[in-house]
This record gives sequence, structure tokens and C-alpha cells, in this order.
Amino acid sequence: MFCLGYICGFIGFLLGKKLKLNPFTVKMLTMNRWFTYERAERDLGYTPIIGFEEGWADTISWFRTQWLPNFLNRSQASGYGQIYNGSQLKIDMQNKKRPLI
Repeated sequence: MFCLGYICGFIGFLLGKKLKLNPFTVKMLTMNRWFTYERAERDLGYTPIIGFEEGWADTISWFRTQWLPNFLNRSQASGYGQIYNGSQLKIDMQNKKRPLI
């Protein structure tokens, strides 16, 4: 992919245009974006409200019910920036258990 990115970058340079595929976009697409909350857990006593497996299931459900129908019907808003209602309900319930300081 990097070779193709450099080739597209060179073609873009010759045409005087910035193509979407270039070495930078290849680097961003292949970059490891895995984050951990271990330090927050250790230093701040953080515990996630929704675990990974449950959160992933919520994400898939939101994608199927909210994003995909809107993507297929482009006349409606895409729904970006919204949180899955099931996840929001769980967060609201957790907040009721813990008073804010």
C-alpha cells in the first residue's frame, strides 16, 4: 500500500492535485489505534461503565439500526455523533447510582 501511496503522491504532484491516496493516508489507515484504560484504572480508580463485549454488541446494533438505514437512504441525516440509545440508557442508570462530586 505504501508503494501505491507514493505512486499516487507522485501522480498528484505531476497533476498539481492532492489525491486521497498518498503516503500519509496509508500511514493513518495502517496505524495501530488500540487504546487501553489501564493507567486511568490504576491512577484514578476508573472502571468502564460498559465492558468491551457489551459495548461492541451495542455498536453493531446501533450500526444496523441507525447508521446503515440512513446510509442506504441518503436523503436523511447520517446519525454521526449520536450514541446508541441502549448505551446511553446504561450510562444514565450508572450515573444515578453514583452521585457527582
